[in-house]
Amino acid sequence: MVELAVIGGGVMGSYSARELAPFVDRVLIYDKKPLTLGFDIPNIEIVGSPRDAVLNADFVLVCVPTENAPAAMYQFLPYCKDGAIIGGQTSRKAPEKKAFDTFMATKHPQTNLHYFSIHTMCNPSATNPASSILALVRGGAPDGIYQIARDFYSHLPGKISEFDSIEEHDRRVANTQVNTSRTMLTIASSFEEARCFPWLNGTYGGGVDAMKFALAMRAASFEPHVYKGIQFGNPEGKQIVEHSMEVEQELFRLVLGRKEQQYRDRVMDAIEKIFKHSPGPILSKETVAAFARGQTKPNSHYSLVNYLVAEAESGRDLFGDIKATTPMHTGLICLVDFLFNDPVLLAQSIRAPFVNSEVRIDDLVFHDQFQAWSTAIVFESGELYDHKHSKMRAGLQDNEVKNQVELSRQVVKVCQDALEQRLAA
Repeated sequence: MVELAVIGGGVMGSYSARELAPFVDRVLIYDKKPLTLGFDIPNIEIVGSPRDAVLNADFVLVCVPTENAPAAMYQFLPYCKDGAIIGGQTSRKAPEKKAFDTFMATKHPQTNLHYFSIHTMCNPSATNPASSILALVRGGAPDGIYQIARDFYSHLPGKISEFDSIEEHDRRVANTQVNTSRTMLTIASSFEEARCFPWLNGTYGGGVDAMKFALAMRAASFEPHVYKGIQFGNPEGKQIVEHSMEVEQELFRLVLGRKEQQYRDRVMDAIEKIFKHSPGPILSKETVAAFARGQTKPNSHYSLVNYLVAEAESGRDLFGDIKATTPMHTGLICLVDFLFNDPVLLAQSIRAPFVNSEVRIDDLVFHDQFQAWSTAIVFESGELYDHKHSKMRAGLQDNEVKNQVELSRQVVKVCQDALEQRLAA
């Protein structure tokens, strides 16, 4: 009899249990909160303690917020049977692995447990996992165990990306998700702060902005721990945040100082580094235009400019970590790619903040929000982060957020399809 234990019955836990249930005899789920959602699959059972979940489990999957993973593992590891394969669905693997290694070294050094982890790189409630990445993370498992775990978890939907180490996984995830998530949260909180939505004032009704806004509302719809687990406690992520804070401050000072040529030079240098050999935009003009919400005026696309310049000046390749891409990251880089491969749109975006005071005012809101989110991440201030998140959500209309999340599904699909075609060419 093969058993799977799932620790945590939230979005990722319930998704993983349902998808893997056909391939085991029993799935036992434990969550510290009472689970009210019903499982209509006969071999899924909700149990009352971590011990009851893992006692006979061949595979144990931790599906809790990243910061809670070590505490959860210390609760159940003493009860795991010999030979069990331990892993998780968290977005950053270092906390999982450290807890596992500490337990093995100090508690039961003779216990024969193995570590192998996974990462479905999307939120299954917002994206079809079959079109997203399923990361398989070796984490030191010997060949035989690796093959067993790989065969089992490959039953989950997704395009498999294999990572030889947790270090590779966490580094690539930091590269694809830290700036992406912060950028989208900043866009969402900026519109909340300004009480302005893209199709209402004629400035942000074009296709690029409508797509970007849909992705931002998608980010805003998630619980705060979803991105906090990637952004907090991540040394490489912290370096990314600190660097892009500096880049954004410098770019905004150039705008305020009316130093248009220097601003242009920074942007064009970034384009040279990233798009020197570009065969053209990934997205067609027709695809982007289909998302437009009305008339639009030239604007700075400052969020995309800042993202590109920070990526280029850090030495990262915009497309260098595609094996760890997420729906949000794919959408963002497709929009960045579209803007900087369109000479007319690019010229308008560079010129706009220097000739239009309304654009500068909107960019000031983005600047303030970007620096605030960044400060919360750099100093790992959960209080500031949660305050910003709750204020953002309180100021956004729930129905509009839901509508935009639905629209973001279309945005993600066209971006994923277009990028896949480009990579296959």
